[in-house]
Amino acid sequence: MPLGNCLKCGTVFSRTNNPLCPQCAQKEEADFQAAVRWLRDNPGRNVTTLSKATNIEEADILRWIRQKRLSMKEVSESVKCNSCGKPITTGTLCDRCKLRMSQEVNEELKTLKSQIEKENMAQRRGMHYRPDERRKEIKP
Repeated sequence: MPLGNCLKCGTVFSRTNNPLCPQCAQKEEADFQAAVRWLRDNPGRNVTTLSKATNIEEADILRWIRQKRLSMKEVSESVKCNSCGKPITTGTLCDRCKLRMSQEVNEELKTLKSQIEKENMAQRRGMHYRPDERRKEIKP
């Protein structure tokens, strides 16, 4: 397994899919569970209030929101759409930008499919012969 440095504490560890060492990953998961419990007891609060009440860094809370592990009921000014900058409750894109990007991808897929079909049709056209059969006919 490759070695890597923990993103939080910088210690060297045998890296897997997680960029955090086992100790930091365990602490982060405990913090996450504490944040979830606090939000269940205090619904409708914002990121700053959650951070102050639980002593969890705002950056960690925002990362969980972007990863869709955590969702806020009320729109926060801290979490914005990566495309248009509109405040959102979870993820990285607002609903309008998700829809727009989905439509753009579908249009691009249609264009690519039609190009592939045209190329396939062009390859099918033309004269075809079987060289082995022709040789047999020439040999009397």
